Amino acid sequence: MRIGDREIGPNHPPYVIAEIGVNHDGSVERALTLARMARDAGADAVKLQLFKTDLLLSRSAKLAAYQESAGETDPIGMLRRLELSVEQMTPVVGVIHELRLHAIVTVFSVELVGEARSLGWDAYKTASPDIINRPLLDEIAATGGPMIVSTGASTLAEVERAVGWLKRAGERVALLQCVSCYPTPIEHASLGGIAAIGEVFAGPVGYSDHTAGVETGAMAVAAGACVLEKHLTYDRTAAGPSHAAPFHL
Repeated sequence: MRIGDREIGPNHPPYVIAEIGVNHDGSVERALTLARMARDAGADAVKLQLFKTDLLLSRSAKLAAYQESAGETDPIGMLRRLELSVEQMTPVVGVIHELRLHAIVTVFSVELVGEARSLGWDAYKTASPDIINRPLLDEIAATGGPMIVSTGASTLAEVERAVGWLKRAGERVALLQCVSCYPTPIEHASLGGIAAIGEVFAGPVGYSDHTAGVETGAMAVAAGACVLEKHLTYDRTAAGPSHAAPFHL
C-alpha cells in the first residue's frame, strides 16, 4: 500500500497518523496549531473528521460514558459545536501539505464523500462502526484513494466480510485493530488482534491507539502494526469529549 510517497508495509517504517479528531474544539486556528504540533512530534500524517450532526445522530441519540465524564450533556449540541465544514478544512489541509505531511479524513456519511473529494486528501478513513456500512465503504473505495478501515467492536467475521467488499480497492486498503474505549486501559489494548486480522487480510494491518500511554505504539509495532494512529491534544484537561485520552504534546 502507498499513501503519497510512502510505502506502507512490514518492510517499511511504521506510518504514524496524528488524529486531531474533534480536539480542535470547532476552531480552525486550533486545528492549524495541532497540525504543527503533529509535525514537530514526527508524525507522517494528520487526520481530520468530516461529519454533519444532522446526518449522524437521531434525536434519540445518547452520550457515550466518556463524553458524559467530560461534562457533556447534549450529544447533538456537542457535535454541532465540534463540526468543521469542508470550507473550514481547506486552509488546514493546505497547511498540512505545507508541513510536508499527508492529510487524511474520516468521512462519516455517504452524502459527504463527494464534498470531501473537493480537497486534496492523501487518504480516506472509516470509523469503526462503519465496518458494516457497505454503502459508505463502496463510496470511498470509488474515490480511487487509499483507504484505512478501523475495526473496533467488530467480530472477525465482520472484518472478513468487509475485506471481501473492498476487493475492488485492491492494494489501496489498510485495516486497523482498534479498541473502542476512551481511554483504553493498557491491560485491554488487545494487541493480539493485529495478528488475528492478519489471518483474514493480506494487506497492511495497523493499530488505532486509544490508550493514554506513549509506549503502546512501540508494543503494537512489535506485534506487527504497520500503521499507528494516535489522538493528540493541546491540553488533556481541556473541556471537551476527547481531550483526556490522547497524547498531550
